Amino acid sequence: MADSNKALQFRDLMYHALESKLCVNPFCTTCGALKFRNKLKNFTNEEIVEGLKILSSDFMHFEESIPCLKICTSLLIASGFEGNLKSLLEGTPVGMVLKEVINYTDEYDY
Repeated sequence: MADSNKALQFRDLMYHALESKLCVNPFCTTCGALKFRNKLKNFTNEEIVEGLKILSSDFMHFEESIPCLKICTSLLIASGFEGNLKSLLEGTPVGMVLKEVINYTDEYDY
């Protein structure tokens, strides 16, 4: 079980990254979003998932929220996370966005 304090720290990092205009572009050819990626290394996969669960719908109003989430989910996948993010995040604001992205992708068969 992830430490709830670490989940709160993760949530705070996500807001800080967007409010301070930290690069969260997953495809940035200048910096690779390394400052943000390095900060994410302070969290286990479970802490990242728990942190994603507690992000409010306000977070999704930030222009860069989707790229930020892409980095987090790609980090989970690259590190061998075997959980089902769709079911783990179901009913949360992040889960709703993830579902929309999956449905959009399925609709257009990317």
